[in-house]
Amino acid sequence: MKIDLSWHGLTQPGNGENYFGIDPLPPFNPDRGSFDPVNAFWLSEICRLFYRRNPEESSYRQSAKPREVFLTEAACEEILFIGRQETQCALLQSRNGPKPFAVLVFRGTTGFRNWLLDLDVRPEKMGRRAIVHRGFLESLQRVWDHLQPVLDGLEVPCFFTGHSMGGALAQLAATRFRPRAVYCFGAPRVGDGGYVEVMRPINVYRVVNNRDIVAVLPPASPILSFQPAGQLVHICSRGLLHQIGDEASAALDCNAEEEAAAASPESRWHDPPRFLADHAPINYSARIGQYLLGIPAVDCENAACPQIGPAAAAGP
Repeated sequence: MKIDLSWHGLTQPGNGENYFGIDPLPPFNPDRGSFDPVNAFWLSEICRLFYRRNPEESSYRQSAKPREVFLTEAACEEILFIGRQETQCALLQSRNGPKPFAVLVFRGTTGFRNWLLDLDVRPEKMGRRAIVHRGFLESLQRVWDHLQPVLDGLEVPCFFTGHSMGGALAQLAATRFRPRAVYCFGAPRVGDGGYVEVMRPINVYRVVNNRDIVAVLPPASPILSFQPAGQLVHICSRGLLHQIGDEASAALDCNAEEEAAAASPESRWHDPPRFLADHAPINYSARIGQYLLGIPAVDCENAACPQIGPAAAAGP
């Protein structure tokens, strides 16, 4: 898998032709509630694949393979799809594996009306002690009554995931049904300090690729005191994964130099700025996949930036 710093990689995430591109593909570990880079790769690819349309959806391209083809290759099947206005989610389940599991995935921002939801940052009370993003809460509510009975009937470990706005919805869904873990990729902030406390007992891993700007939105202010929830897993400019518990280090980048693959002066005018390119779903998957393969094989000298070692990548 290759890094894609183009506008196409950022704006057309569902047009890929290669998914789960590690050979051999390491198995998903449904027993692991703590952060697992292998599970992160699987869930990142599921997020990227879910941008791809199926024939029953609008904007489906007749020449494109439906996502079920790629899910079958990964020994998974989509057992439920819900699309209500700007909210789309699906429940996947493994097939014929020794350790069955399920994944609830939410689609991220895909159009103008989704962006309106993203921008609806008016505060909304959630319970007695938390304030959350109104647009995200309303988006989840559109599908929740259809989702909850199916989730209640699951008999296998379930993981929630999503990229961008999808990651925000995955977090909110976890306040209503406790999954084994939540993996968010490039997700915006969802709520205030009260919301962060509500999320604390849940295994939430907030994966942020290098300088992805969406992960620091909405910005904190005296009026909108939104804060990041869950444990940060930062992919630094060297392509290493770092699990960081101190939110004061949320913007940490262990390499002060520009990445060698950064856009050249000749391409800077026709490629997106790096803080946007880092948000592309393909770049999350490619970074994590290369990390699992040992590419690049470099060390981090910053003691404040603890690297996730090979033992974590190998599972329990």
